[in-house]
Amino acid sequence: MTRNKSTPRALLRVSLLAAPLALASIAPRCSPAASTTPREPVRSVAGPGLLADSASAPPVAPPPASSSLTPPPASDSPPAPPAPVPPPRLARGTATAADEALRKGDDALDAGDLDAARLAYQQAARLAPKDPAPLVGLARVDIARSNAPLQYASSPSNPALTRAWRTLQKALGLDPSFAPANLEAGRVQLMLGNADPAIQALRKAAALMPQDPEAHSALGIACIALGRGEEGLQSLTRAAELDPASAARQRNLGTALLLRHRLQDAVQAFDRALKLAPEDPPTLNNLGTALASMHDNARALPYLQRAVELAPSQPSYRSNLGYCLQQLGQVDRAIAEYRKAIELDPKLADAWLNLATALAQRGNVADARKAVAKAIEIDAQDPRARDILDELDAMDKPDAGAPAPGSSR
Repeated sequence: MTRNKSTPRALLRVSLLAAPLALASIAPRCSPAASTTPREPVRSVAGPGLLADSASAPPVAPPPASSSLTPPPASDSPPAPPAPVPPPRLARGTATAADEALRKGDDALDAGDLDAARLAYQQAARLAPKDPAPLVGLARVDIARSNAPLQYASSPSNPALTRAWRTLQKALGLDPSFAPANLEAGRVQLMLGNADPAIQALRKAAALMPQDPEAHSALGIACIALGRGEEGLQSLTRAAELDPASAARQRNLGTALLLRHRLQDAVQAFDRALKLAPEDPPTLNNLGTALASMHDNARALPYLQRAVELAPSQPSYRSNLGYCLQQLGQVDRAIAEYRKAIELDPKLADAWLNLATALAQRGNVADARKAVAKAIEIDAQDPRARDILDELDAMDKPDAGAPAPGSSR
């Protein structure tokens, strides 16, 4: 007797949540449990978007590096994310000519006028050649021009970041304990892919500015990017405590908690972020992801749906929505979302694997195999694909009196 191919019960447990990356190495992929063990979806989550509250790194979660994602049309653009918290201002309020130039540079940088900011900081450097502050200002201009996300090794060959690092070395030569210079040096080293120097500089900045939320936030983001989850969580917790009105800091904290598998705490942090920014797509997606990871799919669904409505061109949001729909038994709608996610980003492996489980649930084993093959093309080392193939093989074999995977006799 053969198993009923329309009811692959074990495959229902293979579905995976996906999430956009803002940090290149937030969490290593963990091998899934055996096919008879229920999955905890969050263990396959690469990381739902740590966003940097920094003038030099706008709080926009980029698509995965392999993505072909294009921005949504203007008419569908979501509301602006919470305003970034600028780094500590360089002007000291001393009313000197050099300090007035620093103030003008700070104001121009806050307004996004990079040319005016550079001119003002250059003037300050001429007036006070032994002050590291103007050099930090010039480095901030180059960091902003780099348009690089604050994530590990995001731009290892970016000429603007390389120029910023040379400028910061001069600033630190003038005063190794100048906190803003250490903060920016840590950010630049992180984006260039230099892990140890980045952590050292950011730890020093946080120690020099213990009441500055941005210093703790930058350190937390770096620690999580480099796999130092507990230290990162402590830093992001402190940043959120120091700046409770920042939605982005609450969201960062929620993401760190989610990655530490503290799901209920993550939900609470995302709830706080959503109260501050009710229509923020990353927060909606991350809250839905946390709830789905707790198997509370009915509660997760409206958040994931709203995230897709606000950011229809974000493929991982659609894959997450598909996961939730599939768990709620709406398999055809889930397949449609997976296909749309793949159309937006053909290299989103989680969407291919989810599509395979949904197609198998509909008894379409042949197309399910093709979907798994696509995922393997993207990442041949992903053990989840092998797990699904094993279950597809089991579906095609005679029972020979043995119970099906995931079932009891």
